[in-house]
Amino acid sequence: MRRQLAFWDGFSHTAGVSKLNYKAAGVDYDVLDAFKRACQRAAATTTGNLTRHGVTEPSGIRGESAYLVETPTEYLAHVEEALGTKVLVADVLYKLTGQSFYRNVALDDVATIANDLCAVGALPVSIAMYAAVGDSAYFSDERGAADLA
Repeated sequence: MRRQLAFWDGFSHTAGVSKLNYKAAGVDYDVLDAFKRACQRAAATTTGNLTRHGVTEPSGIRGESAYLVETPTEYLAHVEEALGTKVLVADVLYKLTGQSFYRNVALDDVATIANDLCAVGALPVSIAMYAAVGDSAYFSDERGAADLA
């Protein structure tokens, strides 16, 4: 099925819906997932270190939406999420239109973290932003910085 798509640049483009995917945008999950699995295998070699702290790793938790450790009385969950590609899209839209979508990106990030925690039966206790911008000048635009915060 083909349909007209109106893009933010004001032009109409005809595009097959099947061409709108992560790989076409430069995100190859086959490569990313292989890297993630390699990281999980490497991290699994450190599981024995948990016992020094009186905690263990529940069987089969690696690869889930959130990582759990089991204490004698409870489970603790951890999620690491970054804004990634979404903030790049917000950057372009802000530059082209003057409209900020940073608040939307920030809210989506928080929702993703909360959802990942809930998927393993955990509730968020605290959520912190991870902003690896590489240059503090990124936050010199007060509107964009305030929306992202």
